Amino acid sequence: MLRNAAYGLFVFFVLVGIHAEVLAAEKDLAAYWAFEEGAGATAKDMSGNGNHGKISGKVKWTEGIIGQAIECKGGTVVDCGMGESLLIDQDLTTQFWLNPTEKIKAGMARINILYMTWGPMFAFCPAWAPDGVLYFWFDGPKPKPGVRSKIKQWEKNTWYYVVGTYDGSVVKLYVNAELQGSFNAKGDILDRQNPLKIGQNYMGIVDEVKVYSRALTEKEVERDYKWGLAGGKAVDVSGKLPLTWGQIKSTL
Repeated sequence: MLRNAAYGLFVFFVLVGIHAEVLAAEKDLAAYWAFEEGAGATAKDMSGNGNHGKISGKVKWTEGIIGQAIECKGGTVVDCGMGESLLIDQDLTTQFWLNPTEKIKAGMARINILYMTWGPMFAFCPAWAPDGVLYFWFDGPKPKPGVRSKIKQWEKNTWYYVVGTYDGSVVKLYVNAELQGSFNAKGDILDRQNPLKIGQNYMGIVDEVKVYSRALTEKEVERDYKWGLAGGKAVDVSGKLPLTWGQIKSTL
């Protein structure tokens, strides 16, 4: 029994060490909602910056692209607040995985996926991006930046990896690590007026939401896409304890 307890304690400290090492490697990580709680009304910000999300409305905890995730039922909102680390003027990346539980197509009403006035904002918005196109935009830089996805048919029960970046001069939108479009603009994003919210009227699963205070490179976007498809990059501890990041998160 003591031997088992000692082994359990060893594994715990190994996992904590790996967690610290992995997050340390996430340069300029402003917020990270992994949705590993599996229950309750709080989504912990794993970046250490305290942007914990308050969940309201109907929600289902379910299997994600890595570990657990939340399934929004329409009206589900994760209010992540307006913490200092989220008030980024330039050099921004927002990334997340989505898996619609109903097909998103032309003619549907506006669907907000992730929204923070004045940015970043991701939505299926017929007024600005018809025919089922995803629109990524924010306000402040000139000319007003906005990028539309090439993808128009978003199949239900299918995972999509979405990334929006801004480096102070170019805005880019990626889906599944493929560049959808770019837009030249310069200037600071306007001062925020409302908290960052995930979900709202979206019907589907959301997982692995991250915000960075820098623009990820195309190589980093591709790396994270492959990492997600693999269920979290494998980690080998002393050659004897193969783990995935999803397993690591579930212990924290």
